[in-house]
Amino acid sequence: MVDQGTLSRCLRGTSYPVHKDVFVRGAAGNACPSEAIIALLELPERDYASERDVLCQLGDTAYCSPESPASAALEGRASSYAAPAAEAAAGRMPVGAPAVPPGTAKRSTAIVLIAAALIAAAIVVWLVTSAVVAR
Repeated sequence: MVDQGTLSRCLRGTSYPVHKDVFVRGAAGNACPSEAIIALLELPERDYASERDVLCQLGDTAYCSPESPASAALEGRASSYAAPAAEAAAGRMPVGAPAVPPGTAKRSTAIVLIAAALIAAAIVVWLVTSAVVAR
């Protein structure tokens, strides 16, 4: 779980309400730890009203208000992808039901891009260190 202090640092300069994609890009620019960026990438694609809303969606129920979409999901009152998946497995896919959660492909692509950037950064550090040691 991402703590409030880390999230505040990651979301510094964010103006609410904001869509998830916008604050994830901002977090990457704020030197946010990779674990926190991955947690933010896994959030549902939607607009977030405040930092409290993000914390609630990340699972910190102390920041949830009764009308929050995240608190509804945490209490099992929101729709889930389990029902359409069960229907599909039984051969009864409801009309208009998503086969996979929306944003899954985007999330996977973003995680791969972040991993590639981290690997590239590690290679650059290794090359610079090797050049300094060789002198």
